Amino acid sequence: MRAAIAVAQQQLKLAESELQPVYLTAPITGQISKVNKFADSIVATAEVIASISDPHVDRIIGYVSQPIRLEPKVGMAVEIRTRGAQRMIGRAQITHVGPRIELFTAPLRIRGMGAAQERGLPFVVSLPPDMKLLPGELVDVTILPHPSS
Repeated sequence: MRAAIAVAQQQLKLAESELQPVYLTAPITGQISKVNKFADSIVATAEVIASISDPHVDRIIGYVSQPIRLEPKVGMAVEIRTRGAQRMIGRAQITHVGPRIELFTAPLRIRGMGAAQERGLPFVVSLPPDMKLLPGELVDVTILPHPSS
């Protein structure tokens, strides 16, 4: 009987410890842009609690839509064009190419039509020097024909 009570007490302590709040710290800096769970919420494993946005842009993420006519490679030169009233143009390099085709939300080219889901190969581009961008800003990326040296 004492052994059964000891086992039950251990199970109770384990259940109590699992219900204790866990304090999290983010491994990145930035501003919280969206909160999905609030205090005293129960959170499942790998569930998003909050989205944190960095107010500084350090890279550009692009996608080559299917059919892929030109496969991006690390080191290839690209031209970046902003879409604002004061257009900026800069050159940069591809720093990373994704391993597979991914689904992404692409803005339609026709105004007022919203966004559409497309499939494409993701790639990461360094930020051109002296180009000030806002996080999430749309830019036009043109892969130049020859890799940069």
